[in-house]
Amino acid sequence: MVQITSDIELSGAGCTTAITPNQLVQSSSENDMMQLAPWMTGSIWAIALSWMGYACLRNARQCGRMHCFFSGPFFLGSAMLALGIGMQWIQWLTFNGLGLFLLIGTPLVCVLPEMFWGTYKVATNGKEE
Repeated sequence: MVQITSDIELSGAGCTTAITPNQLVQSSSENDMMQLAPWMTGSIWAIALSWMGYACLRNARQCGRMHCFFSGPFFLGSAMLALGIGMQWIQWLTFNGLGLFLLIGTPLVCVLPEMFWGTYKVATNGKEE
């Protein structure tokens, strides 16, 4: 039986919000056979991370999933860092460093909020939103 839900992750649409951006980032990585210009790599990473951040914020508003309130801004901030690295405005961070930041930060941002505050946002009157 198919469950109708407003949660992107549970509905199966999560594949388009995470897999496609991940493929974009992998195809533009520094260790790939084809080297892209830094501004192009930064732009691709920024688009992919913005896509993920927007999807998280949209999901947070639609169904109130707790980790989305944290992962949305996390991905949008990472997108700004990626653009800064690509445009060479940020010299102290590389794409490898940003990748490590995302590798460690993403599971933390997605798991910890739900461990502490539950899976869904609860309204002040005690009902789930």
